Amino acid sequence: MGEKTGGAGGGARSGGGRAGGGRAGGGRAGGQASPSTGRLSVADAYALLGVSRDDDRATIKRAYRRLMSQHHPDKLVSKGLPEEMIRLATDKTQQIREAWDRIKDARGW
Repeated sequence: MGEKTGGAGGGARSGGGRAGGGRAGGGRAGGQASPSTGRLSVADAYALLGVSRDDDRATIKRAYRRLMSQHHPDKLVSKGLPEEMIRLATDKTQQIREAWDRIKDARGW
């Protein structure tokens, strides 16, 4: 569907503040799994990516790529951050990837 496949930045939305956890707080620690399934709920997946159910695929994919770019451990290693920060970034990228996969599954992409 005419979406760009290159570049991780992807252009920010005006109004900003969504990527990086805008709605992700919600009283739950960044992307907890549903107790019954062990998987991240669809609602939590949208919140973790900072998007809504109404957003189109290109918008959700752009948010996913932006977050992956911000939290990718390799980028942080190159900045000389401590090992603990790298571990946290690795966990965060796993959560982001799981959220993206959960949304793709739910929407049949």
